Amino acid sequence: MLSRDSKKHSIAKSIVVYSTSNLYVQVMSLLNSFIRPRLLGPEMFGLWNLLNVFITYGSYTHLGTRSPIRYLLPYYESQNKRKEVETLKGTIYYSTFCMNLIFIVFIIAYSFKPGLDLTTRFGFLITSLIVLITWYNEHYINLLRGYQNFILISKANLIRTTASFVFSIIFIYLFGIYGALFSVVLALITSTLYLKLQQVIEKHHSFNMAVFIENVKMGFFIFVFNIITVLLLTCDKLIISYLLDNKQLGLYGLAVAILTPILNIPSISREVIEPKLMEQIANSSTERNIDEFFIKPLMTSAYLMPFLIGPAFLVLPFFINIFFPKYIQSIAPAQILLIGSYFLALSYTFRGIIIANKWQNQAIPVMSIPLLVNISLSIVFIKTGFGINGVAFGCSVAFLLLTLFSFIYISRKSKYFLTAISPKVIYLLIPFTVMCLNIYSLNYMNYIFKNSEFLNEYIIIFIKLCLFITITLMTILYAHKKQQLNLNLNLNKYLKKFKR
Repeated sequence: MLSRDSKKHSIAKSIVVYSTSNLYVQVMSLLNSFIRPRLLGPEMFGLWNLLNVFITYGSYTHLGTRSPIRYLLPYYESQNKRKEVETLKGTIYYSTFCMNLIFIVFIIAYSFKPGLDLTTRFGFLITSLIVLITWYNEHYINLLRGYQNFILISKANLIRTTASFVFSIIFIYLFGIYGALFSVVLALITSTLYLKLQQVIEKHHSFNMAVFIENVKMGFFIFVFNIITVLLLTCDKLIISYLLDNKQLGLYGLAVAILTPILNIPSISREVIEPKLMEQIANSSTERNIDEFFIKPLMTSAYLMPFLIGPAFLVLPFFINIFFPKYIQSIAPAQILLIGSYFLALSYTFRGIIIANKWQNQAIPVMSIPLLVNISLSIVFIKTGFGINGVAFGCSVAFLLLTLFSFIYISRKSKYFLTAISPKVIYLLIPFTVMCLNIYSLNYMNYIFKNSEFLNEYIIIFIKLCLFITITLMTILYAHKKQQLNLNLNLNKYLKKFKR
């Protein structure tokens, strides 16, 4: 048995290892997301995006039954309730397998749809295998989360990500889209085998319908809340695939791939903030939790996101021209999505306070409206000839509505929030307005210096970036001076040193 000090050390070590592995996974995933489009080309990369949507949906077939294991398994273990532990694990194992199997049968049936070419047909069949292996891998990792073995999870994630990167380079180069799919299969198998070698989990024997129903009740609303977010981020790809073609989906897929690393930073911040909020929810007042875990992160995201979006927007045409010349048509939708991502990043801060206060069941209809708007606008814009640019615009409008409706919803649920946020609303509007005006003005530099003999493209981009960052910094300092943004900037201290 671990002593109290050794447990503290174990927890600290787990946090460091888990955080480091997440950073590595993010970097490698970013590299992978740019290797695939370059090696596959727009049409096959479009097919990859379509199949990847089905893989993503496969992870959400559990109807929320997996969520309680993170809380109930440690509790039962601490009470030495072995029977309850085995019943919980067996029920989750068999229920998630059956629901996953239904989805796999659907994918296999769809692969025989008349009119599909042979490549797409085989792609869906391999996807069904990926969904099955992913189910088992995720079940294993979910159990390890319940046992709080985050170090083993971290190592498995490192192995899977590294294997996926290496296999992707080799097999996509040799076998194209089939290689891309088989690299996922091999990476999953490698990760799962490593887990089984490191920690054998005994076979599950029991299934209890009452436990299954209780698990669904506990996790269903959080599940629906999460699945709506996933649908909001993926429905546009399905619509493009159905109404246009794989090439257009591939072009749009690169735009989304560029967006992903931008959104990873607020997403990681959310993963840090939400557990702290859950820990403090019972011990602190609602007012303090709203101030500390919602308003402060909201203001911080509002002012720091332009640092990520603006430079990416300005550099994007140059970047795609150099590294992805086949994807020139991806520039416009990528830039539109980058602007819209500002609102999606803000919406991340709303999730924690909604779930912590158990408001997610009432919030589901509110979140459904942006999803329906996204679907409707995407279809309308494609039908009227705006193509993937129109889809990107519709998606950005949906992100705006998601943030706006979430803002209104929380204002109605908490009078304190409305009182606290009202003086800050004008300051919430400033960073987005300045960012858009900044980008709009700097884009005209291309026309001003187009025929200059002294400034080449690299120097112009550098000047634009410097100007954008300077203006954004001035905006942040203004908000800090007005005490609307607390970044712990001890400016007086540095000014005194400078004077000396």
